[in-house]
Amino acid sequence: ELSTDSIPGLSAAASSAWSEAVSIGSAGTFWVGACVNAVADESNTGNNCSSGVQVTVSLPPVDITVATNPTGRSITVDSTSYTAPQTFTWTQGDSHTISTASPQLSGDQKTRYTYASWSDAGAQSHSITVPTSNTTYTATFATQYRLDTVAESAAGGTVTPNPVGPWHNPNQVVTVAASVNADHAFHSWGGDCDGQGNPC
Repeated sequence: ELSTDSIPGLSAAASSAWSEAVSIGSAGTFWVGACVNAVADESNTGNNCSSGVQVTVSLPPVDITVATNPTGRSITVDSTSYTAPQTFTWTQGDSHTISTASPQLSGDQKTRYTYASWSDAGAQSHSITVPTSNTTYTATFATQYRLDTVAESAAGGTVTPNPVGPWHNPNQVVTVAASVNADHAFHSWGGDCDGQGNPC
């Protein structure tokens, strides 16, 4: 806000007549006229302004954090890849693009993360306009775990999980069945099915 006290050359009479401050809600350079009828002439074309001043308004920067849940997933901000979370200091009103890849695998390849949503309800890749206060944007992922199955001898038979496929949700019940070829018999399980019957 710009008060009459900050405008040089404004007469006492004009100052007392102008009872309101000038409010500027965006960044930029403005010409503000000091007018005895309490009208701010931003275009500098009025005839009733006794004085004026050029005002440059700079909005304060804000901290924007781009995070993931679970933490540590890959994100892309303005075409550059990062490991979340990352905090950026940006100017209010500017536009930036945030996105994330899906699916993503853990370092040991045994956990898979599938994109679910952004906290601001934006698309998997979308633009944001920097708000007026510090804000966090979080991408949430569904987590799945890999189940490895193998027959000790390929000639002896096969092992099949149900539901089929290597990736399964947390706490999901999976039935693992051994199918035995002719002239072979099921003996036992190793790994996490150790000591259980067939199917496990």
